[in-house]
Amino acid sequence: VWHVGRKPGLIVKTKEGYDLTVTHEHKLLTPKGWKEAKSIVPGDKILISRIHPWFLKSAYRGSYDLDEEISFALGWLTGDGSFNENYVAWFFSESDKAAEELLRKGIEKLGGNPTSHTYVLSESEHKIQYNKGTTVYRNLTRLLDSFMEKSKERRLPEIVWRLSPRALAFFLRGLFTADGYVDSDSAVRLTSSSLQLLKEVQILLTTFGIVSKIYERPYEHEFLYVTKDGEEKTYKASGYYELIINGYSRRIFKELIGFESISKLEKLSLENTKKDSIWATVSHVEEAGLVDFYDFTVPI
Repeated sequence: VWHVGRKPGLIVKTKEGYDLTVTHEHKLLTPKGWKEAKSIVPGDKILISRIHPWFLKSAYRGSYDLDEEISFALGWLTGDGSFNENYVAWFFSESDKAAEELLRKGIEKLGGNPTSHTYVLSESEHKIQYNKGTTVYRNLTRLLDSFMEKSKERRLPEIVWRLSPRALAFFLRGLFTADGYVDSDSAVRLTSSSLQLLKEVQILLTTFGIVSKIYERPYEHEFLYVTKDGEEKTYKASGYYELIINGYSRRIFKELIGFESISKLEKLSLENTKKDSIWATVSHVEEAGLVDFYDFTVPI
């Protein structure tokens, strides 16, 4: 990868949630052929770049083959956990037993006792917590580049972008099992108050050939967060976002990622899986100002 300079850029935004930051002259594939970004207008269709699952192992390797149980624990932590200057904690309900069992194996590999550090929050909720200074906390600090922000500002840990396909699949399984569900229409849904988090997950899913769409939900929703003093609080947000996987991508999700939950997997019906569209619809194009652009080589 090498820096090719600072150039005027454009941000091409789509109705599905995908955003592209490109030069004015960058060409995008449309049903009518290649078009320069400066000629793209709202309503145009552009190709969604994704890897076919058949070529996943040869096309994408990743530089960090993290243990699968630890990867799952990181995914759950991103979806339903807290990592701050005082402690790291994973939250569970009574229906999360299978996921908790797998996550505790990850905690053991991080240097913790898989049967301890459990705190009851209510009749149906509990958490696993390791305070600053413990081996688990120190090892997570080495893996993660920063603390987990509260819900609205949360982003994916930097290490996720370097994971091998196997480790990445377990990270996403942890995230979707923690914060995802299957609706009555058999669509896979992941909710968050952080739009940027869902946009990053949307990009990762294309690594497995999975397409998705992000919707803004204006309804009131309750979220959990932890203060700098370690106090757990909830707040009600006037809106949140939802990433939805439908069509044939549902089948790919079930085969390559899935849930660590029998009840969720049973709801994930593969009947009437329609073919995914390969196109995204441009919603608008805006100036990005001067942007650092890079080129890279692709191994053959």
